[in-house]
Amino acid sequence: MADIRDIYTEARATGFEPKIMRQIIKMRCLDIEVLAEQDILLSNYREAVGLIEMPNTTKDD
Repeated sequence: MADIRDIYTEARATGFEPKIMRQIIKMRCLDIEVLAEQDILLSNYREAVGLIEMPNTTKDD
């Protein structure tokens, strides 16, 4: 446990955020299909609440 704490301390000192690192580690354990589904759902929800704008996929000529 002390080794893990040291790694996070070093990472924080170089500019990484431990909270985000923990999320990435959790994501690495997920199945590819589950991760892809979560990404799609998060994008849909972000768009619905106005956090992001989805690019226009139709071409206006």
